[in-house]
Amino acid sequence: MKKTGSLLIAFVLILSVLLSGCQDKESTDNILNFENVELESDLVELAYGNFTINRDGDLVIGAQVEYRLRNLMESDQFLNSTAEFYDTSDILLYTAPTKAIDLKSKGSPGDEDATEHEATYSGENASQVSYVKIIVKERYLT
Repeated sequence: MKKTGSLLIAFVLILSVLLSGCQDKESTDNILNFENVELESDLVELAYGNFTINRDGDLVIGAQVEYRLRNLMESDQFLNSTAEFYDTSDILLYTAPTKAIDLKSKGSPGDEDATEHEATYSGENASQVSYVKIIVKERYLT
């Protein structure tokens, strides 16, 4: 009887260990992934991001990013947003002018900015742009 009980307990332990790795794990990560658009910020997340290469026939005439931000705070935020255009070797090709963004809150985290922001690079290396990084930092009011 002791041997059967010990074997049963060992079987249950081994079975529970084997099945513990089979749990379906749902991602709790709320960050959305937009192709060729990265965000560097602890204050907001991308609600929308679109990277486009503009062409005139076969000639690349520019690279453009359009994006909207989602407020992660419960209060209004006053932000500066800068778009940086990079090539496949992670070499910075162009930094767009910084834009001031007043991101209003409706009272709860996750409020999306209805304004679509954009930045364009039409320099001589526009054909080499591989991705865009949006950098958003707090703008301190004086």
